[in-house]
Amino acid sequence: QAEAAYTKAMDALLKGGITDADVEQAKRRMIARLAYAKDSPMSAARAVGAALAIDQTLDDIENWPDEIAKITADQVRSAARKLFTEYSSATGILLPPASTDAAGG
Repeated sequence: QAEAAYTKAMDALLKGGITDADVEQAKRRMIARLAYAKDSPMSAARAVGAALAIDQTLDDIENWPDEIAKITADQVRSAARKLFTEYSSATGILLPPASTDAAGG
């Protein structure tokens, strides 16, 4: 049931569930987080370290808000269709451990 519900939700999302308003709201939140991260030396250091580790520059980091602002809802929808395919998830079935008798066998 959970797997069917997940599949149904993903299908709905990919067939129009990502609205322009959703993308604009997400962009505003991301830009706000970047601004607040500068208030904390640890957060700023963590962000710079992570960015440098993936070959970004300090200029790239300073330009993140501008780059985020340029993202369109169509780009987000296109990326979602590429990322969320039938092969992008795995289903595990958790079973209880096999029971043992009282004698330990």
